[in-house]
Amino acid sequence: MPNISEKLGEIQLSLNAPKDETNSFGGYKYRNAEGIIAAFKALGIEKSSLTMSDKVVLVGDKLFLVATATLTIEGDSINVDGWAMHATQKKGMDDAQITGSASSYARKYALCGLFAIDDSSVDPDTKDNRNQGNQQNQNQGNAISPVEALARKMLDAINSAEDIDAINMISRNENFQMDLERVAKMNERTGAHIKFKLDEAIKRLQYEGDQ
Repeated sequence: MPNISEKLGEIQLSLNAPKDETNSFGGYKYRNAEGIIAAFKALGIEKSSLTMSDKVVLVGDKLFLVATATLTIEGDSINVDGWAMHATQKKGMDDAQITGSASSYARKYALCGLFAIDDSSVDPDTKDNRNQGNQQNQNQGNAISPVEALARKMLDAINSAEDIDAINMISRNENFQMDLERVAKMNERTGAHIKFKLDEAIKRLQYEGDQ
C-alpha cells in the first residue's frame, strides 16, 4: 500500500490549479488559495481531507502569520507551512482585514509548497482588460462615482500583486500611470492614497523577497 508521500506525489502530478484570476493593470494571471483547494477537491480522492490552520509568530521585531496546510489520507498526514509578513497597520484596513490578507497569502504559499506548485514567476497576460473594467464601472455608476470606481480598480490591482516582479509590472504599466494621473486630477487626495498604497506594496514585497 502506498505511503502518504507516494500518494502526495501522485496528487502533485495530477492536480491542475491554473492561474484563473486576472490583474488587469499588471497584465498577468495569478492563482489564489481558494483555486488550489477547489482543484484538490476536483480530484475526488476517497478518505482524504485538506485542512488549514493559522498562527502568528514574532521573529525579531516583525510579526508573521504562519499557515499550515495538512493533507490526510486514510489516517496518515503530511503538512507544509507558508509564511507571510503580518503588518500591524495598513491605511484603509481594519485589524481583521490585515490579518485576513496575511492569512490568504500564507495559505496560498503553504498549499503551493504542499502540492509542488511553482508560483514564483508571473505569467504575462496579453489581453488588455481595461475596457472590461470600464464597462463594469459604468454598470456600477449609479452606486459610486467614476473616480471612485477607477480608484477601486487600481487598488484591487495593487492588492493582488504577490511578489516584487508583479508590483513592478503594475507600477511601470503605462495605462496604470495614465489612470493614476487622471484620478489625481479629479481628486488629489484619492490620487495620493493610491500612490501611498503602491509605494507601501513595493516596500513590503521587496522586504518579503529579500527574506
